[in-house]
Amino acid sequence: MNTGTKIMVGVAAVAVPLGLLGAAVGVFLLRPAPNSIAGDHMVELTLTRDAGDGAAEGAVMVQRLSDFGVDVELLEAGPGRVRLRAHDVTSPDAVAEVVTPGRRLAFFLVDESVNPFAPDAIADPPAGAQAMSDGQRTVLGGASASVAREIIARAALPANRSALVECRERGEPGVTDCFPRLVELPAFLTGDSLASASAPDDDPMAYGGSSVLVEFDAAGARRFGEVTGAAIHRKLAIVLDQEILSCPMIQSAIPGGRAMIALSPDQSHTDAELLAAGLRPGRALGGTWQVERGVVVTPGE
Repeated sequence: MNTGTKIMVGVAAVAVPLGLLGAAVGVFLLRPAPNSIAGDHMVELTLTRDAGDGAAEGAVMVQRLSDFGVDVELLEAGPGRVRLRAHDVTSPDAVAEVVTPGRRLAFFLVDESVNPFAPDAIADPPAGAQAMSDGQRTVLGGASASVAREIIARAALPANRSALVECRERGEPGVTDCFPRLVELPAFLTGDSLASASAPDDDPMAYGGSSVLVEFDAAGARRFGEVTGAAIHRKLAIVLDQEILSCPMIQSAIPGGRAMIALSPDQSHTDAELLAAGLRPGRALGGTWQVERGVVVTPGE
């Protein structure tokens, strides 16, 4: 039984139900994930965030590490500050990759009725970036995601709309093209409606790569089916941490409340586990924590 189609992209892909079908787009993982977290070291990590709830979010960090089978101690948890000790891990960086990402997933309908990003409406793009049209949409050529966001921030948007970008590699190392997207506010579904997120070991749709399976709760599944049923032939923006993963077209109502985020073959199962750990219910952070200090410590210190 066919339950989905795979949309191949530059460095990753999104596999979605057959009701969605779109062109290839680029996905840029916001943070490189470590190949493995298990190792031989004991690590202490001190993290800070303005107005961060160290007690509550420190407990979330501990749970994230516990999801990976890591023995972890919460040494300090106060306003804006967390200090923890993780046993049998590879490095401070590996621990930080698990505990710091915000990982906010959201689904938006794309508004293509107007184009506030027309090339002639974009004045003085930053050096190295060029605003042009491919006949259907605006292309910010040679623009990184950060530069593209700077450009679209200047656009005059209709009410109840926001601007996001999707980017892809041009084929030259370090050179990307980005496509502005006008999306309807608010998101019609967010990660708050997830019932589970996991990294299957044997996903048949991964085609040699790894993937993350997300499942919505009953209300989320119902909402997903209703919105997609009423928005046939419109595009759906799947967004992670304010970056568009994919903009497939809705071809039919999508019941079932399940979606697959599939990584490319060169991404490891640990990469998928890290993404799932950040999306899993009860694992969300209120914001991004910064690493103040990370060290390998000797037992007894």
